[in-house]
Amino acid sequence: MLYTLQNDRLTVTVRDKGAELFGITDNAGTQYLWQGDPAYWPDRAINLFPFVGRVFEQVYTHEGRTFRAGTHGFLRNETLTAKQTDRTEISFSLADNERTRAQYPFAFRLTVDYRLVGSTLAVSYTVENTDPHTLIFGIGGHPGFNVPPGGEGRFEDWYLQFENLTGAKQILFSPTALLTDEAPPFAAKNDRLPLRHALFDNDAIVLKNAGAAVTLASDASKKSIRVTYPDFPYIGFWHTNKTDAPFVCIEPWASLPGRQGVTEDLSSKPEMTHLAPGKTKTFAFTVEIGF
Repeated sequence: MLYTLQNDRLTVTVRDKGAELFGITDNAGTQYLWQGDPAYWPDRAINLFPFVGRVFEQVYTHEGRTFRAGTHGFLRNETLTAKQTDRTEISFSLADNERTRAQYPFAFRLTVDYRLVGSTLAVSYTVENTDPHTLIFGIGGHPGFNVPPGGEGRFEDWYLQFENLTGAKQILFSPTALLTDEAPPFAAKNDRLPLRHALFDNDAIVLKNAGAAVTLASDASKKSIRVTYPDFPYIGFWHTNKTDAPFVCIEPWASLPGRQGVTEDLSSKPEMTHLAPGKTKTFAFTVEIGF
């Protein structure tokens, strides 16, 4: 089911399956969110929980048991319960169930909130540990944005503008999108990365220490998309590799995929969040539309 948020600047749609963002349009009708063309990528803005990316051979272990883990976790496939408080706010919730426990042996409650303020959409994930044991999880966002929004200009006219790349590192992946042990420095002239399709021929560009905001913009357009991600240590950029896909995903991540050649034990998997029983933790990012 689709739900709508609206004010005098933007209309936002979200669906209950996966609590997935489904559209962002301005008052002139320009669509900023990727609309899921299956020729390139059928999704739009999936939410990632309890894993980001994949693990080696799609399996992991915990306390002597082996579990299967799909790419980016199971949240994307679950239908959440929606509670819309007014025209500008909506909350989706998911508790563990028989399906989730078969893949992930923990009790939890996850809430995904969307709040529209002016030209900014605030997205937050709140994880509550309702399990008697420490909850171990990864979480992140995966929204895709049309490039160019409204079809104005060429893909190559657009760029990613960072605030400060000093100290930034690129997390490198194997051909199967698993972690290697390489994380070389990453730099761009004037902290600006011009877009070209070949950037994504080897899958995503994932950065650490790349600041807390990035803007998708063009010198030839007044339109822009600014994503802030202060709660996330990693930011990823992706479109379907070796294609001319007319979109870019800007992905705040709080954890990383598994390592190449390693069957991960969840308790020792690097970069996961460990949450004590009865505790909650919130991760938030914003999408600001300029036009």
